[in-house]
Amino acid sequence: MGQMYDADPSKPGRQCVTCGRTIDWNANVCMYCGHDFRVPMGPPPKKRSSKPVVGGILILLAGVLALAMGAMFLAFDATDFEAYGYDPATYDMSLSELDSIVGVCGIIVLILGLVAVLGGVFAIMRKGFALAIIGGICGMIGIGFAIGAVLGLIGLIIVGLSKEEF
Repeated sequence: MGQMYDADPSKPGRQCVTCGRTIDWNANVCMYCGHDFRVPMGPPPKKRSSKPVVGGILILLAGVLALAMGAMFLAFDATDFEAYGYDPATYDMSLSELDSIVGVCGIIVLILGLVAVLGGVFAIMRKGFALAIIGGICGMIGIGFAIGAVLGLIGLIIVGLSKEEF
């Protein structure tokens, strides 16, 4: 299809960005479709919904539960294992070895909880999409008494769906 020339070809013109017809260079409004050239054209404003905030809160809660669980692991000692009926002979492991393993697990869960809390805060602020996603993953892995894993997963999905708002 050829170009449409509706204005005087002897005058300098420009094409309307909406309808494609040639209009006078000095025209502020297209006489054919009504497009107003005085309105600045730019990217449309970002949509804002509550999804990043809700997802961030869920990730934050998963992180807090992981922190509590990690602190609980660190608070365990050998006498607590005996109180729960742990028999070292059954697992070929001493109480001090089990105490060390649970302590290391507690530190790992604390780190996962801290990253999840940080990711949740970043999601609430709508900054750092990657950190918010990593926080959701850490919230899931941190388990947080089982409910933290579910909250982390739901928060991760919600934040993932709201990527365009970051």
